[in-house]
Amino acid sequence: MTPNNIRKLREERKLSQFDLAIKSHTPQSLLSMLEHGRIQPWPAVKRRLAAALDVPESELFPSEKEPCASKR
Repeated sequence: MTPNNIRKLREERKLSQFDLAIKSHTPQSLLSMLEHGRIQPWPAVKRRLAAALDVPESELFPSEKEPCASKR
C-alpha cells in the first residue's frame, strides 16, 4: 500500500482519530485503516482529509504522482 502521512499530520496538530473523523466527516474506523495502509482512500476522502488537516493532498500521500497540469 502507498505510505501516507495522515497519522504524522494528525498528531502534529494534536488531533485524535476521533477529532479528525469529526472534522473530516470520515468514519474513525476508515481513518485507522488508512493510517495503517490497509486501504487506499477514495478521491473524496482524500479531499476531506486534506481540507481538515489544511494541507495539499500531495502532502498526505507523497508517493502518489500528481497529474501534470500541462497535459490534457
